[in-house]
Amino acid sequence: MDLEDWDGQTAYAKYLTFRVATGFRHFRLTVGGYSGTAGDSFSSANGMNFTTSDSDLNGNENANCAQLSKGGWLFNNCFQALCTGPYSHLPQGGNGIIWKTWRGFQHSLKKCEMKIRPREI
Repeated sequence: MDLEDWDGQTAYAKYLTFRVATGFRHFRLTVGGYSGTAGDSFSSANGMNFTTSDSDLNGNENANCAQLSKGGWLFNNCFQALCTGPYSHLPQGGNGIIWKTWRGFQHSLKKCEMKIRPREI
């Protein structure tokens, strides 16, 4: 994950393991082996299914994280990491592009870019 805020500061999060299962398995995430400068906001979603506003599969029993954050994503707890939130430079209080361990959940980022490559054999 390459991240950038609206002030031009950048950070990254790299994961040795990243897999998303098929739709039959609700796009379950397997992620681990963090390194980087952004902090690990994504490993908490390990084992979680993709949640959308009409399919609540996140780990929060009290709320649908996709409805709260206005973006479908791989959630365990709302507002840890969200790369599909509304694009805005204004502080959103959880509605925006979020990487909590780097800028907190009140700070919407300018960019969250996922770069995925095949595992080397």
